[in-house]
Amino acid sequence: TQPASALATSTAVTNVLCFGNSTGAATVTASGGTSPYTYAWSSGATTSVISTLNAGVRTVTVTDASSCTSTNTVTITQPAANTVSINILNNVSCFGGNNGVLTATGMTGTGPFTFMWSPGTRTTATYTSAAVGVYTILVSDANACEATATATITQPTALVTNTSVT
Repeated sequence: TQPASALATSTAVTNVLCFGNSTGAATVTASGGTSPYTYAWSSGATTSVISTLNAGVRTVTVTDASSCTSTNTVTITQPAANTVSINILNNVSCFGGNNGVLTATGMTGTGPFTFMWSPGTRTTATYTSAAVGVYTILVSDANACEATATATITQPTALVTNTSVT
């Protein structure tokens, strides 16, 4: 009979898609040695695949039926947090008007981007015909990672005129 080959392991990772989320995963594959294999992850998991992971380092030790071991370390990464800013192109020019204009700028993440303004249901990067008030933009990238920003449209004070009759 031929002796069994040495226990060998390999790992694969799925990195976190959005900053701060837990969408990472890690898989260890064992070969050689004597099956069955047992798995001991630093997180306490005992399966060959672990999921719903946040960014960080995990270690897995695989033990075969002959008590031979192989240890691997995996690193789950995450992208930087997505960002967006709002540039106010125009504040309302006359009291009670609605000619304010805001635009989303400085988006980070993976394009294409989708936009949702509040108040309202506008879905473009630029919000036109804005009245005085607070506006928030929610930007989602191709991975459904989100960023928000808020800006305030202002207006001048009301024009007051005095007339007198003599």
